Amino acid sequence: MPSGEFAAGWAAPGFGRQTTRKIRLDGFWIAKNDVTVSQFFDYCAASGYKFDWDGRRPDWFWEADDRPMVAVTSEEARAYCKWAGGDLPTEAQWEKAARGTDGRLFPWGNDWQINSCWCSQDGGEKTEPAPIGSFPKGASPYGCLADPITAQIHVSRRIFVDPRITHPE
Repeated sequence: MPSGEFAAGWAAPGFGRQTTRKIRLDGFWIAKNDVTVSQFFDYCAASGYKFDWDGRRPDWFWEADDRPMVAVTSEEARAYCKWAGGDLPTEAQWEKAARGTDGRLFPWGNDWQINSCWCSQDGGEKTEPAPIGSFPKGASPYGCLADPITAQIHVSRRIFVDPRITHPE
């Protein structure tokens, strides 16, 4: 991500208290996509880390290697990032990567678009995360494709910095 200011915070009409502020960040590297189950498995195999795959298994198990890794602690996320040659992004770094610099409400703009992310609004119940890259219309201005809703809630568990992935000009 390039250095510069961006509008951080929430300013959606009709949502009570709204807080926005300008934040200036130095340039940083961030992954275009969430870390997959397969990538985290590779980290465990290469580093010898003993992850409790059975004890933390979600209902959809770990069979979907192309799904985002879930159920990791902040410490495990940091260890993965270090192994991958990066750092866990700060909240401000993640927000800039996800929303751009213009204060938009969603990565794709200010209007809700059901086909831009994985959500239950379409009437179907979502029991597992979608495969990485399933919603290209939901990309941020920088091309990041992390699911904007769950990633916002679980940033310390799902979004990892990896300098090998992307560095927009």
